[in-house]
This record gives sequence, C-alpha cells and structure tokens, in this order.
Amino acid sequence: MPELDLSLALPLFMPLLAAIIAAALSFAAYRSPVPPVSTPWRVILGVLRWSALMLVFLLIGEPLLSVVHRTHQPPGVAVLVDNSRSMTLTDGAGSRADAERRVLASTELRAVAGGASAFWLLFDNRVRDIGTWSADSLTLTGDRTDIAGAFRALRERSSADNVRAVILVTDGNATTPENPVYDAEALAVPVFTVGVGDTAEQRDLAVRSVTTNAVAYAGTRVPVNVIVHSSGYGGERVEVTLDHRGRPADRATISVDAGTREYRVTLFMAPDSAGVHRSTVSVSRLEGEVTHKNNTSVVFTRVLSGKLKILLVAGSPGQDLAFLRHSLEADPNFDVTTRVQMPDGFREGHLTPELFTSSDCVILTGFPTAMTKDADLQMLLREDVQRKPFFVLLGRTVDHERLRRLNPLLPFIVESVLPNELQVFMSVPETRRMHPVVRFRSAGEMDDWSSLPPVFRLQGNFRSKPESDVLGVVRLQTATLNEPLLVVRRIAGRKSAAFLGYGIWRWKMLAPLDGTAAQRADEFLGNAIRWLTSIEDERRIR
Repeated sequence: MPELDLSLALPLFMPLLAAIIAAALSFAAYRSPVPPVSTPWRVILGVLRWSALMLVFLLIGEPLLSVVHRTHQPPGVAVLVDNSRSMTLTDGAGSRADAERRVLASTELRAVAGGASAFWLLFDNRVRDIGTWSADSLTLTGDRTDIAGAFRALRERSSADNVRAVILVTDGNATTPENPVYDAEALAVPVFTVGVGDTAEQRDLAVRSVTTNAVAYAGTRVPVNVIVHSSGYGGERVEVTLDHRGRPADRATISVDAGTREYRVTLFMAPDSAGVHRSTVSVSRLEGEVTHKNNTSVVFTRVLSGKLKILLVAGSPGQDLAFLRHSLEADPNFDVTTRVQMPDGFREGHLTPELFTSSDCVILTGFPTAMTKDADLQMLLREDVQRKPFFVLLGRTVDHERLRRLNPLLPFIVESVLPNELQVFMSVPETRRMHPVVRFRSAGEMDDWSSLPPVFRLQGNFRSKPESDVLGVVRLQTATLNEPLLVVRRIAGRKSAAFLGYGIWRWKMLAPLDGTAAQRADEFLGNAIRWLTSIEDERRIR
C-alpha cells in the first residue's frame, strides 16, 4: 500500500488560526443577512464560505501531497570473470585456467555470492551476462582483457540491480589503453580482486597495440603504429612485420633491452582498392616465451576510392583561416573547397546548398558574422544540410545572436558573451584523454596539450548540451576552470564538434620547433575530421 502524506510550507498553528478566522468571518457574514434567509440556508452558505476561505489559504500555503511506494531490494554482488585467452597460459604458478575454475568453484566465493543477489558477468573484449554460473560458461576465447569496459558496463546496471560490491577474478593483464582505476572509482562500491596466476613478470614478447586510420584512401600511404612489449629478455634482435591482405607490406627490426620495455614502431601500407582491408602485425618468436598467441594482432581499415570533400566557410580572412586551409590542403586525403565572406559576397564563388550536400564535412571558422545574410543561415538549417558533420571554430568577429540561430547544428549553447578577450590554455580531463579527437599517436601525448601555447577566448558563458562530451576545458595560468573549450556531440547518427575559442594557428606557429608540439595542431585537426566523418557501426566492427 502506498503511503500518503500531506504537508504545507507553513507552521502548524497557522492553519488552525486560519480556520478560526474563516469561521468567524463566515459567522459574521450570515448572522443577519439582508435579505433574511432561513437558518438551514445560513448554515449551508456559512459552511461554503468557510470552505472557500480555507481552500484559498491552503493554496497559499503550497500544499504537497506525497505518495510513497516502498519496495525492498536485496543487495547485489557482481562477479566479473575474465574470459580472455590470456587465462589459458601456464606460468610459474601453473595453469591459469585451472586456477580460475578452482576459484569460481570454491566454497568461499559461493558463500559470499550466495549471501546476496549474485550477477555473473564474463568479460574479454565485451561483457556478457550469463545469469547463473555453470562450469561450461567459461570459454577463454576473448581477444582482449578489457577490465575498464567491464566496469563501465556494470555501472550502467549497478543502480537498477542494487549492486553493493564487485568481485573481480582476473590475471590483471589489461590489454586496452583505458586505465580501469577511474571506472572502478566511478562505481562507488568496494571492488575485491582475486588474482589468478603468477605475479612475477613472465618471459614474453607481444604486440601490445596496433593503431591506424579508421578511414583511408586508395593509393595513399597509411601509417600503422605498433607498440611491442617485451619482458625477461635482453640483447635479442626481433623483426616486426606488417602483412596487408596476405602480402608483405613493411617490416622493421628492433633490439630488445633487458627488463620490461615497450617499443613504438611505425610501419606503412599502401591500399590499392576500396573496401574493408585486413592487416596483420607480427613480431618474431623467441625461445622460452610464455605464449606465442600474443605475437600477432589484426587491424581493419575502411578504404575509400576517393578523397574526403571538405567545405571550409570563413567569416573573414584571418590567421586561423590561413592555418586551416594550409593544413587541410597538405593532407592528400582531403579535397578542400573554401568560401570566405567579404562585404560584397563570398570570395572564390557563391555559397550554395549543393556545396553543403556534396561535402563530407563542413568547417565553419569565425562564421556567422554581422555581414552574414539570413538566406545563408537558412541554408545551413536545411534538413539535408543538418545531416552533415559540422566543425565550428569561433572567432573574434562572430555574431553570437546569429550563431544562436544555428543552435540545431551546435553541441553547445551560447548563454552570454562579453567583449573581453582572454588568453587561455586547453586542459584535457583525465577521463577524456583516450578520445580519438584529442589522443595523439606518438609518445608524450599525455603532456602535449599542456605544452601548447595559449589561444584566445571571449569571456562569457558557454554551456555544453546534455548529449555532448566536453573534451577540453579552460585553464587560466595554473587554475583549471569548469568551462568548456572543446565540445563534441553524437546524436541520432549525426556528429558535430566545436572549439569555443580562436587563434589555433598559435599552436602551429608559436610551438617549440625542436619538439613534436608544432605537429599537434595538424594532428588535432585531422583527428577531428576523421572522427566526424567515421561511420560508427563500421568502427564497432573494427
């Protein structure tokens, strides 16, 4: 049965006092009415007036009727079981598979899980809910050990299932870039880990990760970045090879140093036709390795027959426009069309709906301005144009009232803007550093954002939309503010990104020449366009 509770925003004595006053007023009004009425009618009219007065008073007192339904849900314990191929290894402690099965069949684990509602989940490169545990549920065939992904999947159901504790059974060898510590902390429940296997580092040589462009173009040279992990060896020379569609494409030789090390190798392939291409990266086998199963890794690339068509629309000539145009035209994968707004129209041709609909990505820099015509804004709001990916970069001359009219395209909301100009740095939150837009491929990526020169931003209040992700926030000197600077959005199959500042040419021209910082502006721009134009369903297959 629901519980009902009526409360007022007034002290208890006030309704009682109001009832007395309302009764006195009603009695005075109908004690000697003119014209005279009978006693029964005076009583009825007096009660009605009293009721009306009390109703008005109660409404002034903001009555609140609460209906409370109480349900009892027992606490839940989630048991995350590692189902990856690394659990098939045999190390100094024996077979990991046998050890894991003994742990899962132990009376201690059954006693802990039996005292609450137990949820059994297998994880490798994905997470599966198996309901109740059985010995044949464990296949140990997963390609990766994604502990962070298991925690994220559990977080989505933790509140509904009242998960109050997590038991993690794994060898702890996470093979994905994400750090599972942050996702474990986000659960806000105790995590008890049962380690399986020998804690000593094993003699092994492995292809730890392979990254390449999700989208490439036929006839272009595509880099493949490889990380090779070694432990327990020293002085050996090993070969890293890249096979593209079953044929040798590239190779490199590295010297393995003593201890536990990681080596970054860049290989290249040149796809010659359109389609989904399969590439295999392998590293030489050494005697005494704990396993040879991790000496090979496979990566898929979607190869297109043509170049990406980029439409670059600028509100006025400027340094950001010059940088964007130079960087885009230097990439052989992009076919760039530019339109620059001038007082008498657009330079290099008219701005037409066909330009937008035939483009793969639209970049607006410093646009719209006070000179922008209403017809041009309406063109951007056409349904077929809104389906295109948009990358918006603000500028000093942007007309924010006109920008608000483009709200359906934007991943942010303009609330207020002041003419004051600030020099700010961009800080990437720890939880967003693995996003493909802000993640750099080469070494030192975690510190590169803080080493870039400052850019400009108008003082004001920009708010990200609920469905957007904030990849970069404002940093003033050493103070990091909770104000968005780089925002991306993906909703209903449409993508957009926005940089809420200007002067990104400074990242290129003012960065130190003796490091990789000067390359970051070009890489960031390429990352943003490739993320905007990538097809999400095919990225999942990759």
